[in-house]
Amino acid sequence: MSARTHAAAALATIAILTTAATSHAGASDAPPTANAPDTPPPATAPNAPTTPNASADAAADGSADAARAPVVRPPPVNAISVQLLSLVSQGVTLQYERQAARYLSFVTAAGYRWSGGDAFDTTEAVFGVEGRLWILGHAPLTRWSGRAMVGPYVGFRLDGALTRVREGERFVGSMLSTSESVFIGARVVFFERLEITPGVGFGLRQDVDPRGRLATINRPEILRLALSAGVMF
Repeated sequence: MSARTHAAAALATIAILTTAATSHAGASDAPPTANAPDTPPPATAPNAPTTPNASADAAADGSADAARAPVVRPPPVNAISVQLLSLVSQGVTLQYERQAARYLSFVTAAGYRWSGGDAFDTTEAVFGVEGRLWILGHAPLTRWSGRAMVGPYVGFRLDGALTRVREGERFVGSMLSTSESVFIGARVVFFERLEITPGVGFGLRQDVDPRGRLATINRPEILRLALSAGVMF
């Protein structure tokens, strides 16, 4: 074989090797495809729900917390009552009470009493105010969330009454009475609305003649009874 033939064969071999090397380099530089096994999965938020039941579980937890929360029941601060003993003495006396502070309430009372006989007719208009100091502010059968006008109390009361006496159509006379009393009592509430309040006290009474014809009479009241029933709201 001649030298020219050997040179041509060598050049052909070099061309083939160069083409193969170029093809291998291009294949190694190409980016990996989306389906490559070494591609890591996309990252997810650590607290993101991964199942449809996650939101339902959160709602159930919120409902359970709301069910466990205490129920707020504000106590009533007003009361309207009638003095039951006034009904026995041929009259009626109504009371209104308002809570002014945590331990304190005020009572106003107004009433009318009438009686008659064979010769004389007597009428009496009464008015009273009282401040009550509630010692505990709680009582059995109540479930209020704060202090209320229930349980034992100490009261300081002022009363006034104007009595008028008539004989037929003729006016005979009148008398003005005032009294100061100290009461100890307790209030019991049923169904968180109906109340009964008994009390016992003592005091001092003054009887005055408005016309000044008679001397003023002062006398102690050793025992005073009180019993009222009404509604709180």
